Amino acid sequence: MNTSTLNWAIKDSLVAYISDLDDGELNASAGATRTDDGFAFEGVSDTDFDRDTLTGALTFRGSVALRGHGGMLNIVVTDPCVVLDNGSGEVRVSQPGASDGRQLGIAKLGATLEGDTLTCTAHLTVTGVNVLGPQYMPGAEIASLRIQLS
Repeated sequence: MNTSTLNWAIKDSLVAYISDLDDGELNASAGATRTDDGFAFEGVSDTDFDRDTLTGALTFRGSVALRGHGGMLNIVVTDPCVVLDNGSGEVRVSQPGASDGRQLGIAKLGATLEGDTLTCTAHLTVTGVNVLGPQYMPGAEIASLRIQLS
């Protein structure tokens, strides 16, 4: 069992944009909650994560849906997993519609640990552009991930 929590705004400017839309929706469910700083995802597993080397996987549950423009804008981020090898890695999310647990690597990460807080800078991959939208370029910085380790 993982009592760690992932705090992540996903992409600050995108969340702000959707918040300002007349029909904008920011919904969190299934283990995710809306916070003042974005969204919090419940921890599922961190048993193979090594704090000394910043290596392993941290899995979380929850779903965040960002919607607007009469449904034309529909972004869903579900069950993020942070996978690191010596402080570098990626954040993966469940592939929409996949029932086999398939995940998509949407951002490359660089991690640092201070006390019990793991902070990961994040830059979109090509797949991440497909998830968040073509207005972004691969390598674009998105919101950092903050994980409060148990």
